[in-house]
Amino acid sequence: MRPLSETELYLLFSHGPLFHRALFPRMPLSGDVPDAGLEDLNMTHIRTLVFLRIHGASPLSAVARWLNLEKGSFTPVARRLVAAGLAETVPDGVDRRRTLLALTEAGLAFDDRLRTRMAEGFARQVDRLSAADRKRFFDALARIRKLLLQIQPEGACCPHGHPHAPPGAPPVAPPGESPGAPHDPTRTKEGSSPCCG
Repeated sequence: MRPLSETELYLLFSHGPLFHRALFPRMPLSGDVPDAGLEDLNMTHIRTLVFLRIHGASPLSAVARWLNLEKGSFTPVARRLVAAGLAETVPDGVDRRRTLLALTEAGLAFDDRLRTRMAEGFARQVDRLSAADRKRFFDALARIRKLLLQIQPEGACCPHGHPHAPPGAPPVAPPGESPGAPHDPTRTKEGSSPCCG
């Protein structure tokens, strides 16, 4: 194994914050979303909604792991979303001892509004680039995504055990399920469609 150079370490550590500052200069909430009583939602709440929209009903521990939080630290986040009516806890269809977190209809509608506002914000940021640079930017993102999938740890990439999606494939729900719908955990890896990557 070849040690990383200082330049390589710098690129790894600086890429995330730089990307975040460029595309997320401000929260899409803080008065932007006209939903009374939801002004206190933060990026952790938003990322949770996005995760549930892509992966469907999931164990709290899986969502916490994706957010890089301890389960105990994520519990207040889940409770706030449930209190707001955006998410609900449902029993696992296979293991009744386990509770899943899922989006409600209100959560799906809220996510739709939020996605529209975020897409508008992304478009304004990317419009600062020339047409040629814009193409290079998205080509580079596609290449980075493909490479990141190659260095993922062995095993499933989502809480339901689905394999990685092929390069270039958007996140999709398993066959017969819409994004955000409770996932059937009895599906096998071979019979499931990639829902992440």
